[in-house]
Parts: sequence; C-alpha cells; structure tokens
Amino acid sequence: MKNYAVISLPNAFGALEAAEKLQQQGYQVEPQLLRQMQKRAIPDDPFFANQWHLNNTGQGNGTTGIDANVLGAWDLNVKGKDVTIAIVDDSFETTHEDLFPNTQAVSTGVHFDFNDFDNDPAPDFFSGDAHGVAVGGVAAGRGNNAIGISGSAPEAQMVGLRLISGPSTDLDTASALFWQPVGTPVHVSNNSWGPFDGAGIGGPGLLSRQALEDAALLGRDGLGQVTVFAAGNGLMSNDDANLDGYANSRFVLAVAAVDNRGLQSWYSEPGANILVAAPSNGGTRGIFTTDVTGDGGYNPGAGEPSNRDCSEATRLSMAVR
Repeated sequence: MKNYAVISLPNAFGALEAAEKLQQQGYQVEPQLLRQMQKRAIPDDPFFANQWHLNNTGQGNGTTGIDANVLGAWDLNVKGKDVTIAIVDDSFETTHEDLFPNTQAVSTGVHFDFNDFDNDPAPDFFSGDAHGVAVGGVAAGRGNNAIGISGSAPEAQMVGLRLISGPSTDLDTASALFWQPVGTPVHVSNNSWGPFDGAGIGGPGLLSRQALEDAALLGRDGLGQVTVFAAGNGLMSNDDANLDGYANSRFVLAVAAVDNRGLQSWYSEPGANILVAAPSNGGTRGIFTTDVTGDGGYNPGAGEPSNRDCSEATRLSMAVR
C-alpha cells in the first residue's frame, strides 16, 4: 500500500511515544488492533434441481423467474473461464470434490490463512467454520461434473483466504482485500462478512481503506478489481447498510438479498449504498451449496441448503456480475 508503513515496537509505552511524535510531524497514526468480524449468511449435477437461485421454476412455492438468470449466459459459454475469485471468509476447502477442479493446490502458495498464518485456508476440525466453503460453492462450484451442485460461474478459479475465523488486524484485512498472488491476478473479491449487526457504525481502518482503493484502481492488471460486500443481515435490529464502512465504501459493490418469492429477505438491510439485490435465503427455500467434507460443517456431506443470511446474494452477484 502506497504511502503507508507498519511499525512494530517492543511495548505499548514505546508505541504511544512513537505515535505522539509521528502525529506531531503531521502523520496519521492508527494502532493495529485485533477485531472480530461477523459472517454474512450462503446441469447434470444431481442437486441442480434444488438450486432455485440459478433456475427458479417455482420450487417450494417460489416465484418462477426469480433467479440469477444464468442459463442464457451459460448457453453463450460464459461460465467464468479465466476469471479468478478470491473467497475472503472463515475457510476454504481446496480438496472438496466440487471445489478442487476450480482451484489450485495449497502447495502453490496462492491461498492464505490469516488466522493460523500458513498457506492452507481449510477449517480446523469441528471448528464450525463452514461459511467460506458454502460461499465457494455458490460462486464457482464446478458444474456439469455429475456430482453435487453448480456454482453460478462454474469454470471460474478460486483463491481461498481465511480471515474471519478469529480476530484479525487491519493489516491482515488489508492484505486479504487486495491479495496479489504471483501469477494469479484476482479479478473479483467476495466478502460475505462485516461488522457485527446492530452494533452501530463500524468499518475499515487506514490500511484497509487504502487497500480497497488500490484494488479498485490497480487490481486486475490495472483494470480494477471488483470487490463485493454483503449489505448486512441486521434488519431485525434496525441496522442500516450505510453504517457499514466496508459495504459503504465507494470502492465496493454492496449486495442485498431477496428470497425465492422475489421479496426482500427478512434480515437484509436497506441502504443508499446498495447496488443490487440477488437471490438468497429467507423464503420458503434456502440456498443449496457445498459444505465442509465430513461432519464438521452445517450438515454431514456436501449439500447445505439452509445457511440463512445475505452471503449467498453476495457471492452469487459477484460471480454473475
């Protein structure tokens, strides 16, 4: 990030003294505090008929046509080929049978775990960190492979960035928001998370604000990275997406949620910053997507139809932008 430096000092007193001196010289100074974020709720494939968000034929008393309208794009062979999506979340399973065809091995170094500081973004055993795996399935689960589900961009590549499994600093968040692995330019960054709903105003620090700007101006080989954030799930707490400094950034596309009947999802926040509303949970049917392999996710197995939040809308809209 241009014009920013991160300084480490041995103790708090030294940090306060250095901060005071830098401020006296006209510099902006901000501590790197650990902050916990909140998750935003998630063809011949056997579960494709359950994926109303891709092709709504009225399943579960839904409204026909309330979907992402992807079939026409697929007919034109627009399926996400040569596009890389960063899944910034609580986990990503590179070995999942419906995800691994659209990602690279951990050994390549393109993924990262900002909570455990290694290259494997997989969830810890029985941690409950299955959100990112569900996100990946909606965005770019492998389609037409005769197993599981299809993502909306079934031929896109994905990079997994584990960030919100635990508290993280603004520096880590900034690094995830503008992740630049060598040889794998990120085109789209999906962020189905944000400050806690109902907690008032919250948002990025100095470094994350700069990262969002840099990504928009310099990402995608100078064309600009598309960064997508969920608008938030706090409607029942009278929350407003305008109060979320991530979703309200001018360098971000904010996404709200509608259910399978075309109605505003009961949790989806309003806001002047919202660009689009996309299919999600909240109606008579949830979103059917991938789950952590084994018993550590939402349900045993790979199908997860009931992750009730705005996340599905976010990952769906960024995959079919």
